[in-house]
Amino acid sequence: MGENVSAIVSAIVSGVLIGCFYTIVGLGISLIYGVMKVTNFAHGDFLMLGGYIAFLLYASFNLNPFLSIPIAMATLFIIGLAVYEAVVRNLMKTRNPEESSLIALYGMSISLSAFYFILCGADYRSIPYTLPVSSISILGTKFLTTWVLGSALSIAIALGLFQFLHRTYTGKAIRAVISNVDEARCSGIDVNQVCRLAFAIGLAVAGVAGAMLPLFQQVINPAGGIQYTVLAFMVACIGGLNNPLGVTIGGLFVGVCQSISNFILPGYMWPLVLALIAIIILSIRPMGLLYR
Repeated sequence: MGENVSAIVSAIVSGVLIGCFYTIVGLGISLIYGVMKVTNFAHGDFLMLGGYIAFLLYASFNLNPFLSIPIAMATLFIIGLAVYEAVVRNLMKTRNPEESSLIALYGMSISLSAFYFILCGADYRSIPYTLPVSSISILGTKFLTTWVLGSALSIAIALGLFQFLHRTYTGKAIRAVISNVDEARCSGIDVNQVCRLAFAIGLAVAGVAGAMLPLFQQVINPAGGIQYTVLAFMVACIGGLNNPLGVTIGGLFVGVCQSISNFILPGYMWPLVLALIAIIILSIRPMGLLYR
């Protein structure tokens, strides 16, 4: 009995650790949708771009993988500005911007996946995060140091984003547009500029998550983007698409559910379990747990 309780506690702690990472996976897609009502179907592939940036910097220059995280963030921010100006801004002017953006960004997802395949091949790529200590004990159970450190970084990034949204003028403008775009426009907020920054920040957060991915998954691959797009949507939809706090709750919830599911059932059952959980929650709360 005691061993079962210990195993369950270990599964919950493990779920919280991975759930912190899932939070930042979902925050980027939530921010973009909340501000622009645009479905970024290429979110996971931009996340993979962050991972490939970290891999190429390590393979080419032997750069410490931790130093590649801010580089991936800055690169994806600039790419986000460029993609918004070249693609998304024009889609926002169409009769059905949500439908148009879905099709265009899905095409971009396929193109990015093909680009990674051409650039690095179909093989799985790994980035060694070398640390002095391989494991850390939490509540009597040892966990990989990379997981603990990755979770701490995820928490720091999420807190930084929350502080930005609540303490800065730009962040408050973003929240105003999320709340009511017409009222925000009438109050003098440059909605186009807010959309541009929100899209760039959303991609920057995805880039950070991608550079941190080897801390948890160990490997990256060209076709891996779609699974993180789906995961981001699940996390955001369960928590509340336009609510960063809801996404945080959604990320932790999904992480704990995954860990417990893998403890009870074979690992390949997890996608089905996640789908069932999402169906149940969204049938009760169609807009997510903390939608506002």
